[in-house]
Amino acid sequence: MESILTKKIWTLEEAREVLPLVRDITKEYYLKASVLADDVRNKMLPENILESKEDEIGDIIKHWTNEILNLKIDVKGLWLVDFDHGNGFYCWTWGEEDVLYEHGYHEGFRSRKLIEEKKKKMTQINENYLKLKAGYLFPEIGRRVKAYSDANQNAKIIRLGIGDVTLPLAPTIVNAMVDAAKEMGSAGGFHGYGPEQGYSFLIQKIIAHDYTARGVQIAEDEVFVSDGSKCDCGNIQEIFSLDSKIAVVDPVYPVYVDTNVMAGRTGEVGPDGRYANIIYMPATEENNFEPEFPKEKPDIIYLCYPNNPTGMVATKARLTEWVDYAKKMGSIILYDSAYESFIQDPEIPKSIYEIPGAKEVAMEFRSFSKTAGFTGTRCAYLVIPKDLKGKTKSGEEVSFNSLWNRRHTTKFNGVSYVTQKGAEAVFSAQGQVEIKEQISYYMENAKLIREGLGKAGYKVFGGTNAPYIWLKTPRGLKSWEFFDELLGKAQVVGTPGSGFGPAGEGYFRLSAFGKREDVISAIERIQKM
Repeated sequence: MESILTKKIWTLEEAREVLPLVRDITKEYYLKASVLADDVRNKMLPENILESKEDEIGDIIKHWTNEILNLKIDVKGLWLVDFDHGNGFYCWTWGEEDVLYEHGYHEGFRSRKLIEEKKKKMTQINENYLKLKAGYLFPEIGRRVKAYSDANQNAKIIRLGIGDVTLPLAPTIVNAMVDAAKEMGSAGGFHGYGPEQGYSFLIQKIIAHDYTARGVQIAEDEVFVSDGSKCDCGNIQEIFSLDSKIAVVDPVYPVYVDTNVMAGRTGEVGPDGRYANIIYMPATEENNFEPEFPKEKPDIIYLCYPNNPTGMVATKARLTEWVDYAKKMGSIILYDSAYESFIQDPEIPKSIYEIPGAKEVAMEFRSFSKTAGFTGTRCAYLVIPKDLKGKTKSGEEVSFNSLWNRRHTTKFNGVSYVTQKGAEAVFSAQGQVEIKEQISYYMENAKLIREGLGKAGYKVFGGTNAPYIWLKTPRGLKSWEFFDELLGKAQVVGTPGSGFGPAGEGYFRLSAFGKREDVISAIERIQKM
């Protein structure tokens, strides 16, 4: 008890020196408590189990408190600590990257102020970034894989978690880019800055192949070529009011949420992993992965089909319902269709604009990354119809197309000429043959994974119209528990579903973008577990 009772007066330097340890201790117990908190919220559990889990949470908090007190640091609240500096306290709470605040002895958390030293010597940051959950998912995957690899140096680990392609660029694409590079090396063929929105030769091919062929009319100035859908999905929120409320399917591609957190549209993250002021729409086996329409009005609705991470698709009837809902609520749909080329069912829409009236309520994001193996080459495009409008505070209607055009031309210098010539080659007759062969290769991988897991007794979803397989973890295991089991027993790496959102707990994602021999070997190993 002496270490707890002995008083320590901390300098600011000492507090900052010990903070990494405090943060690591807090992270460990915070994550444990968060997992249990998810269970406690499940009111369908028997009362005795709920009480048991509540007791576990209490024990976790007690252990955390004791470890912090043993460092001679005061505990003032849940995940909140104070360092006594002789005239008050330096204050730190979970989620902050440094000891930045202080308050008097008779003041609390609400009264804390920025440390004077910080005010004088440092520029103020965008504190919305501090709301972000630390990048637990992929860094944690890397940490666990490294730890296992270090301890089992002869193990051949197969990675089926990453969503990156493995086949090389198709020959027609490579030839087009080589020719374009040679053209750039000639006086008559050199190209400097091109149009930020993209060259007409590419935009015209996009429109003809992806829209006109499906009976959709899109104008050239409604297409914006970019260096990736991830950038577009993250940047698009800049043209919406900070007061706009977003709705996301849960589980969800993290970029949708994180960029809105950075912008300041959300509150703090709760122990359940959900941010305040975001509408979450759970998509689970129980609702056939079809989220209910929000009862609260969303200004922005993020939809992704084929879905990452679940691999599910939206029928024409369901998309029609979404379009009708957006019209009724006055909402805008941000439709991420990056995986449309993997759709095998001819009855499934590849574009939301196949739905009548969608151009009045939706933007569409497309990418060459998975379609043509451009993950390292970088090319995508965003379609914003001129019919799509928002309003100012005074009620004046404004075209989102014009807003994005200004943003795009101000902050982006355009995709390189060489890359766009490669993208143009995707739409050539031979280019289509070659990329369809690659897509078939990945979809055969998906079939092998889906059927192999099914034979092993797993409940699987997706993988028929998308390159992702979403499986239910066996025996009620948590997503991370199954990750450890799969790595330890089969040396196979996937992605825990909980990393995509709270509703992903109890699920696991496998990717079909691996090499065929690795896919076959991974399934054989899993079947032997």
